[in-house]
Amino acid sequence: MTKLRLTILTAIALSGCASQGSVDPQLGADNSLEAKQHLSMAPICCTDFSSITMQRLHNGTLTINAASQVMQFPSGRSAFYAGTIPAEFYGADVTAASIVAGSAMPMQILLLDAQRNPTRTLDESAFPYTEATLFSSNRFSGKFRLLPNERFMVVYANTADLQRKLTLPHPEKLKARAMNLVPAGEAPQIRPNTSNVVPRQQTGLISTQTQQYYQQAIQQAVKNNQIEQAMQLVAEAERLGFNDARTVFVEAVKQK
Repeated sequence: MTKLRLTILTAIALSGCASQGSVDPQLGADNSLEAKQHLSMAPICCTDFSSITMQRLHNGTLTINAASQVMQFPSGRSAFYAGTIPAEFYGADVTAASIVAGSAMPMQILLLDAQRNPTRTLDESAFPYTEATLFSSNRFSGKFRLLPNERFMVVYANTADLQRKLTLPHPEKLKARAMNLVPAGEAPQIRPNTSNVVPRQQTGLISTQTQQYYQQAIQQAVKNNQIEQAMQLVAEAERLGFNDARTVFVEAVKQK
C-alpha cells in the first residue's frame, strides 16, 4: 500500500516553547508571548473549509509559520495547513511528525470528506512526544490510516493553553544515547547501533565539497552543544552517501 509521510515544521511557538533540561518531558508555566500576540492579531481567514484553497499533499515537509492562514478551531485559534489528499493516497497509511526545535507544536489533524465535511479529528493523544535518536529529532508523531471517503487533511495545534513548556532531554543524555555508551561505572566504549539504522538511499557519488560541508556542519553543531541538530545532519549525510558521517559525529563528541 502507498504510504504518506509528513513532517511538520513550525516557525512560531503555537503551543509553548521548548527548552533543554535534565528531566523527562513535562509541561509547565511559560509565557508564550510571541504565539499569543501572533494569534491574537492574525486575521481569521474563514469560518469553514468550503472556500479554502487546499494544497496538494505529498510525501515531505509541510511548514506552518506566521504566513499561514489562521482559523478558530474548537481547541482555540490556530494557524493551520490544509491539503488535498491525492488519489494515490486514498485509504493509505499516514505517518505524521511535528518536529520540536525552538518551538513546539503538539499537533492535531482534522480529516474531511469530498464535501469538506469533517469525518473525524485526531487530537494530541494520537501524536505522543518521542525523544530524539541518532536518526530522528525530538518530535510529536503518530500513525493512522485514512478512511476510504477522506479527501482533505487539516493540520493545526491545540492552543487552548499556550502557557506550556516542553522540557527536552539534556544534550549530554542525547550524546550518550547517540553513541550507545555502556552503563555508568564501566569504561565508555562504542557499540554498533543497528536498531535505528535507516537504509541508505544513495542518489549517486557525493562530492568532496558536500562531504566537507557535512563534516564541518556536524563538528560545529557538536561544538555548539546542538546534539539534536548534529544527529539530523548525520542522518541526512548518510542518506546522500557520506558513509563516514557517523564517525565524524562520534569523534567530535569524544573531543568535547
